[in-house]
Amino acid sequence: MKRFNPFLTVAHVTMLGGLCLIPFSLAGKSFHRIFTTCLHGWLAILFFSLTCSLFGYYIWLYVLKRVGVVVTSSFVFAEPLVPVMFAITFLEKKLNLFILAGRLLIFMGVYLAINE
Repeated sequence: MKRFNPFLTVAHVTMLGGLCLIPFSLAGKSFHRIFTTCLHGWLAILFFSLTCSLFGYYIWLYVLKRVGVVVTSSFVFAEPLVPVMFAITFLEKKLNLFILAGRLLIFMGVYLAINE
């Protein structure tokens, strides 16, 4: 983080990764969909690119710089909690014993990793 700008590094790696996927898209005969995607599809791609990738990586790198690697990387394990919370809140999925047990195990793991 001292030698290179981490945000630009992530941007370059993301673009390189996208370029590496082009041959697979050509082999799967799906590359033409770039030219046939409707405005709604492009807006969805733009939304997810900005919110999930750009904003997400910005927050991640900001916290990483402020708090440190150990604490920040421990919260990667808490990531599965976010989609579950959204599914319960917006998709009206039911909270059951297995979900609660999983959440408890994730919190315990993050706690143990931070307070090692």
